[in-house]
Amino acid sequence: METSIRCRRRADGSSEEAYAGPLQSTNTIPTLPQTSAYKRMRRALASSEEMPAVDGEIKSYDFRCGGPMLCSLPASLTLVEKSSLVVQVWPELESVVESLLQKRQVDYDMIVLRHRFWRYDTDNSRADTATVLVSATKHGKNDRWLEACQDLRRLFISRGLSSLNIEITDQQGLLETISGLMEPGQPIVKLWPELETDVEKILGEHDWVVLALLRRGTDLDSKKNPITISITISEDSTLDWVIVREQIVQQLDHKKLHYLAVEIIRGRIVYNGSNREVLFEQSYETPAKMGRSIGPHGSWKSSGTLGGFIRLKNAAGQWRTFGLTTYYCVAPESMPISKRMLWDQKGIRPFEAGNDLDMDQPSLADHEETLGYHDEIIERLQSPEFYEIEKRLADPNDFVLPYITREHEAMKRQITGIRQKQYLWRQFFKAGKQNLGTVFAASGFRQNGPSNCDTGTLDWALIAVNTKRDSTNMLPQAEAIMNVQARSQFAAYSTKDENGVLHPCVVTGTKPPTAGAPLFKFGRSTDFTMGAYNGVGECLVKSWKRGTDGKLVQTIGHDHMVVSGPVHDRSHFSSSGDSGAFVMDEHGALIGLLFGGNPSTQVSFFTSAVDLFEDIKFMTGAVDVDMP
Repeated sequence: METSIRCRRRADGSSEEAYAGPLQSTNTIPTLPQTSAYKRMRRALASSEEMPAVDGEIKSYDFRCGGPMLCSLPASLTLVEKSSLVVQVWPELESVVESLLQKRQVDYDMIVLRHRFWRYDTDNSRADTATVLVSATKHGKNDRWLEACQDLRRLFISRGLSSLNIEITDQQGLLETISGLMEPGQPIVKLWPELETDVEKILGEHDWVVLALLRRGTDLDSKKNPITISITISEDSTLDWVIVREQIVQQLDHKKLHYLAVEIIRGRIVYNGSNREVLFEQSYETPAKMGRSIGPHGSWKSSGTLGGFIRLKNAAGQWRTFGLTTYYCVAPESMPISKRMLWDQKGIRPFEAGNDLDMDQPSLADHEETLGYHDEIIERLQSPEFYEIEKRLADPNDFVLPYITREHEAMKRQITGIRQKQYLWRQFFKAGKQNLGTVFAASGFRQNGPSNCDTGTLDWALIAVNTKRDSTNMLPQAEAIMNVQARSQFAAYSTKDENGVLHPCVVTGTKPPTAGAPLFKFGRSTDFTMGAYNGVGECLVKSWKRGTDGKLVQTIGHDHMVVSGPVHDRSHFSSSGDSGAFVMDEHGALIGLLFGGNPSTQVSFFTSAVDLFEDIKFMTGAVDVDMP
């Protein structure tokens, strides 16, 4: 199934399946439902036509055309390897491409050869993503782009480059749809619970994943984007979602809610990180670090975040501190399927037989990535020119200018410094110092709390941390935070004592989330970021898990949602591998535990501290849970 999902996401050219929105500007939202007749703009697969034009391998949208692989947006670009055939023939091929574009009267301004792929694609293979990307201006509706793409594909195939893609794109086709905060004071907020129920009934048993109310659009000022019923569907869904869209639009028209848009997009919730990250040097210190990389012992694939530390009080009145992360972060990919199914459903109780889960900080995957990253730095430094100067300096009959000698010696010192660090990092792992501790208890993956009530997703794990690695919930110093925008809004970083000295910033206490309020998190992949608690609070999230009979059972829960921070800084609240991070308010109080995100809408999900602590008491028998 993974292959079909990946191919669909990477090749179709758009994650948008169906859309219907207001034609007029939505800068001013009516305080009451409209009663006048109202027309909507409609799109299917990001095309103003009900379906995009498809001719063989080539797909043609309003402002994009290409194939056979036309990646979904937003897209990333990387250089094509110098050793590849297409790079070797590119100087001559580029001139032929230009001639064909001119023949078809394509108004282009740039042609580049790059790997082009969906920004959130976790598949690192680039076997079919090499693309000739043409930046052009679209003039009206005509077949020039489609014909040019067909010509170019025939050219590529004739040159033995059958896997080379072509894409012609107008800048209007690259505008990224962004999610904005649904302001808590909007009239629709009071109407949403009833409307949400109506939409959920329409969606029924279909393979949808998330139902949320957001502002969605391309304007950087999110308040100018329409209020949107955003529905994320399974990436491999085969349903005709245009029909579903029309059923929802009919319901909106019946309620005179003509200013609401409906968006149906393909996507998924990312619960844990298969990507690898380069570590900070502090990651190799003995005291465990909140907000930093962890992974199952010896795992080369999975990494997550150690949120921080909480403490439990047992029936005898004794307190004990544990590390806190998500269940997905501690369950290794090598776990037997029978054990995984059992723990998914029931969780892990303290001292449970068969619990042999050990954790590393940092994760082995990130450790290896870090070593490899620094190997690449050394390789770049030790260029042919480096060895040529080395040879000249060793020749007593050669004269090397003093400034070249100084630069060369500085480069050698840099290489020596990197190798010394690599040696210490390898010794850290060789001595077993990366071992963080053992899993004490975990929630499994559930959407019902102790009283079988809807608490949203429960995804947590407690780690009995080795004594030598005990630590605190102290955040890095303010000057170490790279996200200046988030740092400036985090009031805890400006709290001073009576002598005017900044307090160390420690996460302490808990609070419930407040609609529209700023939220912060410190995680392994995106470090310190800022977002906001959505104005309607929760959204509906559907998941599937196997029952005791082996059959898939769907569960639906209300989950807390964070919308990414100010759009102009283009940062997302979380990314793959941030699962397990503490979600905090501006004063450093714990609001909840981040467990996943939806890359298609740039929103993140968390379990509230209240629900989290109640479930921990239920699963462990603790009489109290709080922050150290």
